[in-house]
Amino acid sequence: METIIKKAIEGGWRPTYLSLPHLHNETEKEITLDPLFWQALGKACGWHFCRYHGSVEGGDEEGCTDSTHDDWCQKAVRFHEINLTEGWDAAVKYLSDLTHTEQE
Repeated sequence: METIIKKAIEGGWRPTYLSLPHLHNETEKEITLDPLFWQALGKACGWHFCRYHGSVEGGDEEGCTDSTHDDWCQKAVRFHEINLTEGWDAAVKYLSDLTHTEQE
């Protein structure tokens, strides 16, 4: 998960309360609740964004189009669904596969 967090930082996410060498599961779980984490991770991974959710690509003034809405926000929702149904390790594996990082 540390590699994934670093990738989000590369995408512009700025954690205010954490020190990477001292991560633990509760802090990691809190991080995944932050929409800015997902937006920055998507930016670093080249996922598309929509204006409705604060980015400059895709969508229209009224909201998301179907083709753009399924990127960072749906990946975040899927991550949380997996966490609830299959557990934290499966959710982290899903995210690792999405970001092309090795599971930690």
